[in-house]
This record gives sequence, structure tokens and C-alpha cells, in this order.
Amino acid sequence: MFLPVIPSDFSVEKWCQDYHLNHRALQTADAIRSELTDILKRIELPISETSFGTKTNTLNIKRALLAGFFMQIARDVDGSGNYFTLTNRHMAQVHPASSY
Repeated sequence: MFLPVIPSDFSVEKWCQDYHLNHRALQTADAIRSELTDILKRIELPISETSFGTKTNTLNIKRALLAGFFMQIARDVDGSGNYFTLTNRHMAQVHPASSY
């Protein structure tokens, strides 16, 4: 998967589990990426480098996340970890075990 050097005892499934990632979804994404790369090569279009660090790409990622999770958007109420959901104005808190 996108790792430059993989130790012989490395388990991708375990790594995904440790980082709360869906191994099957990552395999699907990798297969789609390979298929798209093959198509670009076949029709002789250039394959550009990713632009993950650019402001435009960061903004596009935020937009995509918000589009997918707009029902879960909340606003910080008082800076103490209390949030109001924007859809139904319920009080919410971030779970302590989350990656926040």
C-alpha cells in the first residue's frame, strides 16, 4: 500500500486495525488508483504528482469531509468541550477516545 519499506513481520491488517482504518476500503482505493493510472498511461496522458500539501487541496478535502458529515457538524459553545450540533441544536461532546 504506499509504504516505501515494509519489514518482513509487518501486517497491513494489524496496522489498519491499530489506526482504525478499513483494510478492505484501502485495498479498493489502491485498486481504483492503479486502474486510473493504467487508463492514463494507455491514453498517454501525463500522471502528475499529488498536491496534498497545497491550500487548494486542503480546502477541497475539508469540503468533501463536510459534505459527507454535514449532519454531524457542531459548533464550540464555550471552549470547554461542549458543542451544539448545527442541525438540531443538541448538546454534544467529543468522545475522549477519539482522535480529536
